Amino acid sequence: MPTGTFAAATLAHQCLPSEGSDCTPPSFSSGTTLSSAALEVCIGLDVAFSLPLPRATDGSSTAGAVEFRRLERETFFYENVFGVLARRQPGQGLPFVLTLLQLVCCVWVVVHVYFVDFAAVERLLRFRDFNTWFKPLKGEKGDSKWWVIAIPLIQFGLGSSIVAVSCCITCACTSGFDAVMNSLAFTFISTVAEVFNQPLLSYYARLPIANLDPEMYGTEPIYYLVASYDANNSYGIEKWARSWYVRQEDAVAGLLTDFEIRHCPDDYPQHSRKLIEVLRVLFFCVPILALAACCVIFGAD
Repeated sequence: MPTGTFAAATLAHQCLPSEGSDCTPPSFSSGTTLSSAALEVCIGLDVAFSLPLPRATDGSSTAGAVEFRRLERETFFYENVFGVLARRQPGQGLPFVLTLLQLVCCVWVVVHVYFVDFAAVERLLRFRDFNTWFKPLKGEKGDSKWWVIAIPLIQFGLGSSIVAVSCCITCACTSGFDAVMNSLAFTFISTVAEVFNQPLLSYYARLPIANLDPEMYGTEPIYYLVASYDANNSYGIEKWARSWYVRQEDAVAGLLTDFEIRHCPDDYPQHSRKLIEVLRVLFFCVPILALAACCVIFGAD
């Protein structure tokens, strides 16, 4: 069941006024026999509503009322993945169509997050390999700080967490509408960062760096980011060694923008290639393991 909902059972209790406190034995609406302790707890609950019984036409019985009490138990979403609680009752369980819809919604979210978050992680790692090789060619010191790899790994962890929680909640829904709405919500959550990133990138693409030495950098403004391609950013292939940026027609390695590079991956070592493959396999295993863990751990209770 979705988080915040309850597993409810209704207790029918018939009482006849003429008999004083004598009442018919309580019955459980689902057909399950309650223990004496459970019956005692149920009888102590407040009456949800009562229905009057019609008097028999032959006058052989006295009119009374049936009292209904409601017993509720909180069920967290991870306790009911694929309806493990419903399957404990004979003849109960989720419809096949609902289970199929849950799986479709899970695949939907996983694929979306893969092409947004995981693709961004892969680009960051590949750019680091390129930058480690490219900077010494421009006379700059190579970057040896491997702790910066924590930045893409944190993004990978967030994306994997979104996928795992989304699949568990979606597969715990007891209605198709809830499953679809949950998957839509997590799809939106995975794109929230893009909403804030674009204005920030646009701002720094228009903001010039202040207090630069004019003799070294000239008088033309130099911006923090080069977000769009401009051939004037390059000094030309003749001065390639002095230019970080290249033109589209130049068959040399370099930056087209700060987010797009021209390179040949086979020309330099790619230290992150194995890490990317491991993360890719782990990304698709996370939702499967999360669903299996919920079914095994809580389904065995």
